[in-house]
Amino acid sequence: MEPGKTIWLNNRQLLLKNLLGKGKSGYSWLVESGNELFVLKMIHDEPCPYYTFNESKLKHELDAYKVLKTLDIPVPELLDYDSEKQLLLKAYVDGTVAGNAVAKGRIDSSVFEQLVYAFHKARSAEWNLDYFPLNFVITEQKQLIYVDYEINPFSIEWDLWNWGIYYWLNMCGMKAFLETGDPKYINITADSGCPITTGMESKVSELKAMFEKQDYII
Repeated sequence: MEPGKTIWLNNRQLLLKNLLGKGKSGYSWLVESGNELFVLKMIHDEPCPYYTFNESKLKHELDAYKVLKTLDIPVPELLDYDSEKQLLLKAYVDGTVAGNAVAKGRIDSSVFEQLVYAFHKARSAEWNLDYFPLNFVITEQKQLIYVDYEINPFSIEWDLWNWGIYYWLNMCGMKAFLETGDPKYINITADSGCPITTGMESKVSELKAMFEKQDYII
C-alpha cells in the first residue's frame, strides 16, 4: 500500500493519505473519505520478538475496545471493521502524538496525571494498557487519548511504573528513536521490549509518590 491508493471498507471508499505508524498488530494509515479524516488499521501477521497474540489480532482489538469503553478510558470511536480483509476504522484524533511531545520535553503534569488515572482505571479491572507514548495523542485541549486498543491481563512487570513510564521520561532516547527508528535508544536490547531505566529511577519514584497521593475514585 502507498499514499494515493484507495481501499474499500464495506461500503466506504477510503483514500490513503500517509502511514502513521506500525505496531505489533498492524499498520495505521491516515485516510480520507467524504472530506473527513479517519484512521485505518491494517492488521498484519508479522511476528513480534517479545509479544505473542493468543487469538486473532483483529478480535483482540475489538474485544479490547469494548473493555476500554466500559472503563471510560478515552479512546477514538470504532467506526467499522472487516474481518475478512482484516481492517479496522477509527475516528481520527487531532493532536500531538505523545512520543513526539516526549522527544521535545513537552509532557506536563496534567498529562502525567491523566496517564496515571488511566493506569488506575485499567489496574482496577486487572488490565494493563500498552503505555508506550506512541500509543497516545494529546489534543489541543491537553486531553490524553489512548489511540491504541491494546489491553493485556495485568502483570506488574508491564505496568506503568515498572515499564511504560520510562519511555515517557527518556526525552533524548525518544528523540533519537523517532529520528532513526532504532530501538537501542529506548530499550535495553533491540528485541527485548524492555526500556532503559538507568538514571531515571529517582524521577519515577518521585512521580509515583506524587501521584499515588491522589484520591483516585474508580
